[in-house]
Amino acid sequence: MMIFISSFFAKRLGPKVASFITTISIFALIPILLGFSYTHYYTTLIPLIPIYCAVFFYIASNKINILAVILCVIMAFPLANYFVQSESNIVHYSKKLYSQNHPAKTSDVYSDIYYSAKQLSSRIPDEDKDSVYCYDISATWLLQADIMPCFKIFILQEWWSEMYPEFGRQINQMMLEKQPKWVVIHNIDIVNSKQFMNIINNNYELVDEYSYDRLYKLKTQ
Repeated sequence: MMIFISSFFAKRLGPKVASFITTISIFALIPILLGFSYTHYYTTLIPLIPIYCAVFFYIASNKINILAVILCVIMAFPLANYFVQSESNIVHYSKKLYSQNHPAKTSDVYSDIYYSAKQLSSRIPDEDKDSVYCYDISATWLLQADIMPCFKIFILQEWWSEMYPEFGRQINQMMLEKQPKWVVIHNIDIVNSKQFMNIINNNYELVDEYSYDRLYKLKTQ
């Protein structure tokens, strides 16, 4: 819509303003068009709100004709929809936050994460929680377990290693040099790195497990 407006009113708005609107519209839409349909991606459209308003008042301050009125009405729809969605989103994420912290004993993914974090993290002493490495574990698990990652690559390791093999090499190097005292692995059957699994099998022992999550402890020398 903003790209259409900037193109249609290029002469009246000026080439610089039209180019600015077009550029910011494109960059705001890129995360939405190329990413997953997460609702919070739409916050990238917030900078467009003052631009909508500026164009609206510019049109309103000039000669009013039927085209300008129709255009202003069309421009109002995305804004109205944005604020309507904001209310429902607040309710949705409030319920989601509550359910994550007060899960029912069901088999849904959030309750599994909650009980996995509760059970496995209880085996880790507080003084060791700065030396825990989680492999392919959900970020929600880390939050529930109140554990700060001990290495910069702490989620989606399989995906990152496939896309950028250097990340896999950095993880293996860290495991050899830093040797975290505890390692949590989600679904060990899909770990592709043979070197990583050799490190786990040789240097760590299985302590506990919950569903697909396994907790390993560094073997005493």
